[in-house]
Amino acid sequence: MSLPQSEIDYQEAHSADNRQTAVIVTGAVTLIIAVISVCLRLTTRRMVGAGLGTDDWLILVSLILFTAFITCVFLSKTFGLGLHLIFAPDFAAWYANDFAAQVIYFFGNLTTKLSILFLYLRIFPAKTFKMWVHITMGVVIAFTITGFCLVFFQCAPVEAAWNITVAGKCLNPVLTFVTLGAINVALDLTILSLPLPQLWHLHMSLVRKFQVIGMFLSGGLVCIVSIFRCIYVSQVEVTDITWTFTNTALWSSAELSAAILSANLPTYRPLLTWTKQGSSTLVSTMYNKRSAYGRMPGSDEAYLNENSVSLGGIQRTVDIDVKVT
Repeated sequence: MSLPQSEIDYQEAHSADNRQTAVIVTGAVTLIIAVISVCLRLTTRRMVGAGLGTDDWLILVSLILFTAFITCVFLSKTFGLGLHLIFAPDFAAWYANDFAAQVIYFFGNLTTKLSILFLYLRIFPAKTFKMWVHITMGVVIAFTITGFCLVFFQCAPVEAAWNITVAGKCLNPVLTFVTLGAINVALDLTILSLPLPQLWHLHMSLVRKFQVIGMFLSGGLVCIVSIFRCIYVSQVEVTDITWTFTNTALWSSAELSAAILSANLPTYRPLLTWTKQGSSTLVSTMYNKRSAYGRMPGSDEAYLNENSVSLGGIQRTVDIDVKVT
């Protein structure tokens, strides 16, 4: 890549610029948050005696993909991410590694979104609602395939997308990823809003209803992070990409981590209930008979229920079926 002399002069004048520490710290913190959130989810499932569902397995896949993504980010740091381009020790390796990270990013987003949608299917029995969830799944999968194709086939010849030594003609990467990012935000908002009508019609007290809705709406965090990511993607300059791409890498890490956390938050209700009411409730719940759904209380539909009552100071668990009108 040939750079104009003015760009070279600018980068040489800013040779002390270094954001590699931020890359390492952000990657480590976001990965730790994702790992803890998944561990809490699995702990909750174990507490209520429920097996792992499709949504749980998908979030585990998301965590594996996110770990691979953070590994790519750490490798990018060794190749020059966080430094100005002319000081990157191995730009060719950075270029190839960034391509791998882009592919992992798309599939990590896919599995997290699908995990949320499968959770919806497990909780809400309404047939019309399930139809909309399946339609949304189809749109999410189609979007991921489209994004993957745009990344993989962005250059002609194709090899030029990951091999800097191959001359080729490529799509405008900034325009491509800003567009895909905007569509991704729209999908997140759609997924976030899907269960709101179902939650509003739950048969529970108004205070508890707002608590449950608030737990689901906490997923809006990922939408905010995604918007910031789009802003920083639009500021990437290819003439100094290892430096200007740093913010995109940081916010991409935060976005995937926030998505995993948002997918896990609605499953924490039994854990929060146990934390507030004590271990006696947990023991009662684990040994209580199965509900009419054939699932342990605290799992699936039952985790939305007001299923713990106090009789004479003794905590006792009862089964209450949730019906959504």
